[in-house]
Amino acid sequence: RYLGLKDAEGPDSEEADPRKINPQSSSRWRRLSPIVKAYVKALTGFVDTLTDPAMVQLLLRHATRMLPYVRPFPKTARALLKVALKVFGSGEEARIQGFMLVRRLALEMPFPFIEACFKGIYLTYVRQTKFTNPNVVQGQRFMAQCVVELFGLDMAVAYEHAFVYIRQLAIQLRSALTATAQKTADANQVISSWQYLNSLRLWARMLSAYPGKDQLASLVYPFVQVAVGVTRHLNAPKYHPLRLQLCGELVRVGRHAGVYIPVAPLLLDVLSGRELLKTSVKAGSGSIDFACALKLSKSVLETRVYQEALLDETLRILLLFFGFAPPRTHTEPPVVPHCRGCS
Repeated sequence: RYLGLKDAEGPDSEEADPRKINPQSSSRWRRLSPIVKAYVKALTGFVDTLTDPAMVQLLLRHATRMLPYVRPFPKTARALLKVALKVFGSGEEARIQGFMLVRRLALEMPFPFIEACFKGIYLTYVRQTKFTNPNVVQGQRFMAQCVVELFGLDMAVAYEHAFVYIRQLAIQLRSALTATAQKTADANQVISSWQYLNSLRLWARMLSAYPGKDQLASLVYPFVQVAVGVTRHLNAPKYHPLRLQLCGELVRVGRHAGVYIPVAPLLLDVLSGRELLKTSVKAGSGSIDFACALKLSKSVLETRVYQEALLDETLRILLLFFGFAPPRTHTEPPVVPHCRGCS
């Protein structure tokens, strides 16, 4: 009101979208801008010190309504983005509100601020997925879906970031493939970590959400090469949970992108393992959740529980592959070269 701007939130206002508010158009903005800037800085610092999720959500909603007045101050907006990303990655209670603020910043701030939003939310996701267990897996999936939704705001910027991050995964895989005998264990540890696997999961979800030619279709091939490369390199029986998870992601990408990805040879390689042919094994106890396991100990590999769980999970993914895989024709090149010969 002091600036003489129309109420963007009024039910009868023609400018119901807050993004249409331009405080710089007011002759009084020059006098008021230092106060607004100081207020937003204080609000940002206050939110950063709060621990009560209810108060954090309340103040983030208020900060979202203040965005038209933050737009003229890029540095202040970056500080607000940093706080929103911290909330997004810290706890599930206020995670939605933190994501909504990041999304509004990406929409309302002038280019290239959206690049900082894309980079920040992806790195926040990577930092928060170093470990996975049944207690956090749902929260991590929600974070991944938030990243996918945010990247959908601008396909051109999304392609640039996706290309860079998939390339980083490919470089890490190449380091593992070319590592010397002394560094092989360390290199394998990188590509067999939860952080690496969850990154591949995210890009599988991303490519499945935006498979169009004008979207991210051209990144399907490099992603498949990385995922298949990891699956073939980590071929020890203890890595079967990781391999099956990657096979499931490849089936997802193939189904949504409408391309043929030869996942069957990878799954049949698991079924042909000697550990499934052993008869003198222990009964074992409990159950095995392949979605929350990277590798298994030798004692688990020698149990009947593991044999049954491995067989069930492999056949489940194999059925999904045969159910959704598009028929391959002579005119349609495969995403990756065919595996010739499968025992």
